[in-house]
Amino acid sequence: MFFRILFLCFVDVIFCSILYSQTERKLEDSQVYLKEPMRFLQDLYTQYYEANCVASFVLDSVDLVNVSEFSGMDLSNAEFELFHKTNALKKSSGVLVVKIQEKKLFLQYKISAHITVFYALKDLSAGKSFDGFVGERRVKFERFTSLPACRDDFKYNVAKVYLPKDMTITKDKLRAKILVKKGDFVQVKAQGDGFVLQHSLQALQSGSYGEVINVKNIQSGKIVRIKIVDKNQGVLL
Repeated sequence: MFFRILFLCFVDVIFCSILYSQTERKLEDSQVYLKEPMRFLQDLYTQYYEANCVASFVLDSVDLVNVSEFSGMDLSNAEFELFHKTNALKKSSGVLVVKIQEKKLFLQYKISAHITVFYALKDLSAGKSFDGFVGERRVKFERFTSLPACRDDFKYNVAKVYLPKDMTITKDKLRAKILVKKGDFVQVKAQGDGFVLQHSLQALQSGSYGEVINVKNIQSGKIVRIKIVDKNQGVLL
């Protein structure tokens, strides 16, 4: 009787050990496959913010919430997309749609990241230049209603609206700065094979950086089109 009881206990231990081992293996396999959605989110967020401002965004980690629902699933060939695509990347948490075997599953996630933003050093009225009035800081990424402005944005833009001191400056708060005013004379470069010519031509329109306007040669009366590249400077098209 004693040996029978001992044998049954031994069998139970072996069975539990096997069951635990199988559970652990399934969990490990699930964690391996969960690397695919994690990699997808990491690449998507990083590429989105790098395209806006180079070297501004650092993603620290990606946490998946309801992972137990995906235990044992092979997600290596699944397709992923964000739920509510339009504004999904402007916040640190959301839902990832997982398409697998003609089914749609939903995986909740939260990312931890830091981003470089610029802020007003003093109250800025609408139309005010940013020269010398912008500070820089690194903040925890949580949510944006509009993409944050980049350093290069301040050279050719002014405040679109009143900006109070310490406010984070986003792209929707910028307005293109007028670099050429109608009637001004513009230094226009014309480049060719091995030569560069520069002429002073009169602007027939006002314009901002990157815009194309008409200018006139006062002596000949000829009208040509130029692209504005800086204050009263352009290149011949």
